[in-house]
This record gives sequence, C-alpha cells and structure tokens, in this order.
Amino acid sequence: MMSPSKTGNFYLAGFLATVVFTAIFYAAPFLKMPGIDIAGMLGEFITRSPALMGSIRWILGLLLVFVTGTLVLPLIFSKLLYPRLPGPGWAKGMEWGFILWLIAQAVIMPIMEMGFFSSKLPASGRILAVTLVAYLAYGAILGAVYQASALRHGASPGLRHVTAA
Repeated sequence: MMSPSKTGNFYLAGFLATVVFTAIFYAAPFLKMPGIDIAGMLGEFITRSPALMGSIRWILGLLLVFVTGTLVLPLIFSKLLYPRLPGPGWAKGMEWGFILWLIAQAVIMPIMEMGFFSSKLPASGRILAVTLVAYLAYGAILGAVYQASALRHGASPGLRHVTAA
C-alpha cells in the first residue's frame, strides 16, 4: 500500500503538469498557432452534442482532462515507467509525454473522427506541433515534479541512483 506522501507526489505532479498541458492548448493562438479547445472536443465526443466553453458539456470535458492527467496517467507513469526509464525525471517524463502523444494521434484522434495524426483537421501540421509541445511539457513537468517531490520525501527504490540537479 502506498503512503499518502508517495501518492501525493504523483497527484501533485500530475495536477501541475495538467494545468500547463491545458494552458498550452488555449494559449497557442497568442503564438500564432491553432488553438485547441481540448475540453470542448472531449465534452462533445462524450455527449455527442456541442460543448461550448463554459457549458456543462465543456466542463465535463475539462473534468475528464484533469482526472486523466492528474490521477490516471501519473499513476501509470510512476508505477510502470519511472522506475524503468533511464535519466533524470524530466527526461523520463518527456519520454512518457511522447508516448502519450503517439497514442493520442494514432488511436484517440481517429476514434474521435479527426483522422490519423489529426489529418482531417485544418492546419494539421501545426496542430501536431501544438499537441506535441503540450504532451512533452506535460511529461517534463510530471517527471521533474515527481522526482523533486519524491527526493524531498525520501527517495523511492526507483530513485536511489538519481541525484538532484
């Protein structure tokens, strides 16, 4: 059984990473890149009805983003990948982020009828760039915060050969 401090490590890391991940999608237009309403996309996919920003359907999509990014993905990362991947936490996280991006683009986007690697979306190349940046940032923050938090609370077996930068 996990102690509260160890579960808190990956929940905190996941929450912070998800905040940045989500912010990248909504901030992209300020950098002349396509904006992606990820909460709206997921809310509409789940309910099969338009999910306008601020609506219950949109909030449902946002909740799905945060539950997945804060609870589910960090648990998988911390238990299955973190102890097995080489390198510092941020690099392990970026590897996880890249894996998640590949899964999103090769599996999730086609299921959501947006095409393999977003091919059915306008400006798909630029959308790929935005989503890749978001997933890599998610992973880097997840890995870095998880490592820093775990080291602060006493290193786990997966961290015993890692030194803080």
